[in-house]
Amino acid sequence: MEKEILLVNDLCGVGKVALSVMIPLLSAQGHIVHNLPTALVSNTLDYGIFDIHDTTDFMVKTLDAWQALNFHFDCICTGFLVSEKQVDLIKRLFASQTEAIKIVDPILGDEGHLYPGVDPAAVELRRQLASCADLIVPNLTEAALLCGHPNWGVEVTKAQKEQLLDELLELGCGAAVMTSVVLKEDGGHYVCGRDHQGVRFDLPYEMIDVRIPGTGDVFSAVLAGELLHQKTLEQACQKAMHEVEQLIQANQNNADLFRGLRVEAAIAESQAAKA
Repeated sequence: MEKEILLVNDLCGVGKVALSVMIPLLSAQGHIVHNLPTALVSNTLDYGIFDIHDTTDFMVKTLDAWQALNFHFDCICTGFLVSEKQVDLIKRLFASQTEAIKIVDPILGDEGHLYPGVDPAAVELRRQLASCADLIVPNLTEAALLCGHPNWGVEVTKAQKEQLLDELLELGCGAAVMTSVVLKEDGGHYVCGRDHQGVRFDLPYEMIDVRIPGTGDVFSAVLAGELLHQKTLEQACQKAMHEVEQLIQANQNNADLFRGLRVEAAIAESQAAKA
């Protein structure tokens, strides 16, 4: 049965990130994909020169129209949000869509610090959003910030990792997945999670030493799509990790890595292989 998923994220003009990478991936998984842009972004921020157009007013009018039309979704995934008002809008959207699976990617920072231009006040706003979520998907830096341990954003002990998962669930979300976890005991890289039944998992992966924007969006899209196909959280994470690894390997030698991952080519190859 087809599922309808709403993506709440930014739309980038140049660079396969956010909506421009998530829409084709989820469509290829067989879902009906809708979107609500939180911002129009000229290009990926990695270039250092960019413009961001805040679409909050459009969001307000759109959500009013959707409420009047009684639209409903099976899943809502949120990503980049630019203001407190947008967080309030999403909280109201979540409250009105009681049957939808609600997945929050907090998008605050990485490598131990906030992203450039992200106000520290955004951390508390994401905590509020997490309290309304069925699943939150922060990287290690974002988990550490949300749980009030900013110095834990680069690597953690196994005990600290478990504490972060405990504290993420204490925010009110039903389940949590932490990506980009580096454990001090072995130096290994993991995706760590806790599902709605309390099942814990630590999934190891080999770190590919290259930075390409959009990998987190790929992970979130595949994860959401697999959950809508009734996979367990651990199974969905394993599939998402595999897809991210395959796309990084296929794109790591591109001339301009700031343009992100060429997901359409990967989708075409996958479909051709199945034919």
